[in-house]
Amino acid sequence: GTSLLNVLPEAFENRSAPPQTLFAVLLGGLLFFWLLEKVELYRHVHHHEGDGHHHHHHFDAEQAGRGGLTVLVGDGIHNFCDGAIIAAAFLADTKLGFATAVAIVAHEIPQEVGDYIVLLNAGFSRAKALLFNALSG
Repeated sequence: GTSLLNVLPEAFENRSAPPQTLFAVLLGGLLFFWLLEKVELYRHVHHHEGDGHHHHHHFDAEQAGRGGLTVLVGDGIHNFCDGAIIAAAFLADTKLGFATAVAIVAHEIPQEVGDYIVLLNAGFSRAKALLFNALSG
């Protein structure tokens, strides 16, 4: 939403690049994330132990564990981008930097709690889920 409603119009007003380049970057970003979603859905399977497909023991835990690693990679990228946003805000203005940091912390707390719960459901122990969640941050 931010990229489409705020950043893109500002880029057009700034005229830092030709409109064709801006639209190409926008299209490339949309296609990249659409393909990323399709790859993740393609990898996702719905077979479970005892469903008649003769899976080995602990098959469900293996599949859930892979999903947990995906959450960690995505969270690491997300947190890196948050850090870049905070740094850019501080470069613009100290007050803006503090306001941005507070806003990001407020949105990170529920997100990290949710990630922790996903990791627990993916078969991570409580300590391992907490450690990996902190490392991705």
